[in-house]
Amino acid sequence: MAKPEPIAYIWHKDYVNESDRYIPTTNRNVMVHLLIEAYGLLDNMMTVTPKKASIQDLAAFHSMDYLNFLSNPNSNRDEDSINDENDDYGLEYDCPIQDGIIEYCQRVAGGTIEAARMLNNGFCKTAIHWLGGGGGYNPANTARTWTSVTASLIGKEISEDIPEHEYFLEYGPHYELPVSQSLRKDLNTSKYIAEVVSTVENNLEQIN
Repeated sequence: MAKPEPIAYIWHKDYVNESDRYIPTTNRNVMVHLLIEAYGLLDNMMTVTPKKASIQDLAAFHSMDYLNFLSNPNSNRDEDSINDENDDYGLEYDCPIQDGIIEYCQRVAGGTIEAARMLNNGFCKTAIHWLGGGGGYNPANTARTWTSVTASLIGKEISEDIPEHEYFLEYGPHYELPVSQSLRKDLNTSKYIAEVVSTVENNLEQIN
């Protein structure tokens, strides 16, 4: 029987707890991790602790004006100027600017860079880094979805019944893994998805 391809899981307790402080969906990341853990999926992956990305790492993908703004979002600018820059950089609505946001970005980017390095250096065939990736405004459904994807990547069938764990009650009233279909139209066209994949692949090639 062929040996399963190694899968890297980017995670650290402090990293998860810190990242949940900077997104508008409370406890989303910790719920994702604990559901993956409750299903026993961690036993099929190697856990990798990410390093905090440097400003120089971020500068490979972002302008210094943007990074300087994140480092000092409220300094030496009047309220109108700050609001204009928030709009320019998309830091409104579900991505509000906060003190310490640059450290959060460094943590999330560090996890992504570590995942890319694991892939590029041949240490794994798949790297999972669920933190920070936007979206996921229903924490329970986010955890359901990302746990299902993780199990699929591993090649492990898991029960539709949510295992008992710390956040078990958040999955009521049915306590099942499948996500109920909504009436919202899926606007992700095949062309758009292909463009996103191409962009991600091009970015990965830039990381040694």
